[in-house]
Parts: sequence; structure tokens; C-alpha cells
Amino acid sequence: MLSEMAYPEGFDPHTLKSIRTFKDRLAYVKEKLGKWMGKGSSRGVFPVDSRKVLKIALNNKGLIQNEREILNYQPNYGILAELFDFDEESNLWIEMEKLSKASDSSLQKHGVSNFSELYYILQSEHERSTGKINPHSWIMIKKYKNFNNEDDIWENEFLSDLLRFLVDYGFLKYYHEYSSRDNWGVNSSGEMKLLDFGYDDETNEVYFGNR
Repeated sequence: MLSEMAYPEGFDPHTLKSIRTFKDRLAYVKEKLGKWMGKGSSRGVFPVDSRKVLKIALNNKGLIQNEREILNYQPNYGILAELFDFDEESNLWIEMEKLSKASDSSLQKHGVSNFSELYYILQSEHERSTGKINPHSWIMIKKYKNFNNEDDIWENEFLSDLLRFLVDYGFLKYYHEYSSRDNWGVNSSGEMKLLDFGYDDETNEVYFGNR
């Protein structure tokens, strides 16, 4: 259960769990935690303290995203935001590592020029994995003059960690999601982390397969 010491006085996870509607849960969290840091189509993110945030589902799709993120989390992948705690019964919330917005300069510290280059790198690795190689990807990568071949990419610690996660989980086909600036953040140590890693086959089916 949530570490109540980190939360303002009066915030009660049991009360949050007992509230029946998404609208009323959101109102409760807003009242206790204040203004959210960010909001997507299905989840809101609220600051807890200097190290943690609370992701709360705003609708049924948010429950699915929380569930998939919980299932996909493995601490041995260094590029994933740390998962501290979560609602084990209904996936209403996740407590995760607090991250600030990522920028091109954040990527440059890891040897990648910008998010456009990251997109082409992931796209090229996806094409290579399917045997459908398109020279355009490497034409674009070489414009940035950071990588000359696949070995160069895999020797980059940041890219190797990211690609290992995407390959191991079968997510490389969703390279457009995992190269998006909106899915990345920077922690207090300046490390790039995926703040949303719940996009997988299940999520894709829910959002685009009319489930």
C-alpha cells in the first residue's frame, strides 16, 4: 500500500479506493495533492514529493495502461522509470519515479542528437528485425554523424538498454511510441527514463482495435 508518510495529511489510499467513479476519484486527488503535473487522454499525473508521482486512471483505458505498465516493469532495464507501488486489485493508480521533461539536449548526453535521430534508429532496427530494410532510415541516421552501422548503435549503452527492452518484450514494432519525446523524462541524476512503457499489443488493441 502507498507509503502514507510521503503524502499530505488527510490523503487516505483506502478512501481513494472506496470512491466509485473516475470523476469523484479525480476530485479527491486534486483536493489532496493539488494541481497535476500532466494529463493525457486516460491518466493524470500528480506530484507526491521530490522523488515520486502518482498516476491515476481517468477512465477504463487508464486502467489498462496502468495494468500494462505494471506488468511490463522490470528494474533490470535501466531506461524505465522506477515503479515504487501500485494498486494490486484494480489498477487505479501507480506510484512512480518523478521525471522532468526531456529535451534534445538530454539525448545528446547519451550520444544521440535529437528525437528525430532516435526515431530513425528504432525504425532501422525494426526494419532489420523484419528483414524489410529501407535505406532511407540509414540515410537519415548518417546525416547526424553519430553512428555508421548497427554495431555502433548497440555499443551505445543508452540505446543498447532501450533496444534490449523493446526486443525482449516485442515492442520494437511500436518504435513511433518509444521514440516520442512525450514518453521520455529525466530524473534527478540526469538520466533519461521512459515515463510511459505501457504501450504494447494489449494497449494497441484497446485503443485501435475497438475493444
